[in-house]
Order: sequence, then structure tokens, then C-alpha cells
Amino acid sequence: MRAFNAIILFLTLKTAISEYKKISGEGYEEFFNYFKISMRTALIGIAGFAVFVAIYLDQIDPVFMEEVRTVENLSPYLTPVTAAGIVFIEGFGSSFLCSYLAIQLLKRSTIEKPVEP
Repeated sequence: MRAFNAIILFLTLKTAISEYKKISGEGYEEFFNYFKISMRTALIGIAGFAVFVAIYLDQIDPVFMEEVRTVENLSPYLTPVTAAGIVFIEGFGSSFLCSYLAIQLLKRSTIEKPVEP
């Protein structure tokens, strides 16, 4: 499931960077602009999903939260909010890596031109 999530995240970030590249017309020299766009895109999606996880574990299916508590080692400290925080941190780390990979895959290969005197 994590691999599937990473693929979806990667494709979403790649699409966001491609669209920004089309609109702005910037080249690879603007690496940090691409990185900021992809991290903002990821932040919106990950924050929304983390809020959903907190609401789901607290309001929709609290029985599932109890099952997770019995299985995990953090049982007395694991709450819906801390579970959502863990999901957020993991997702943000994944988006950092996926952003970098997407930017590297989208850059044009450069060929050194000979310098004429």
C-alpha cells in the first residue's frame, strides 16, 4: 500500500511541476521554484489526508483505533491525533524524496557546446 501511495504521490508531483513549467516557461535553473511548487502541492494533499485520518479514527471508526492500539508498541500514547501526525510526517518525508526525483526526471539533458574563440 505504501508503494502504491508513493506512485500516486510521485505522479501528482510530476504533473504539478510539468504544469508549472508550461505556465512559467522556466528552465531547470529554477530548481528551487520547482521544489517549492511540488512541496506546496504535497503539503495540501498530505495535510488533508492527515485530517481525514484523525477524523476517521476518532469519529467514524473508533474500534479500528482500538485495534491499532493493541497491535502497536505506542499503545498508551497513540491517539487519533498522534496517528495522523505520524501519517503526516511519513507523507512529508516521502514527498521530499518524490519531489527531488520528479524534478530530476523532468530536467532536460544538457550537452556541452564547444566554446568558439
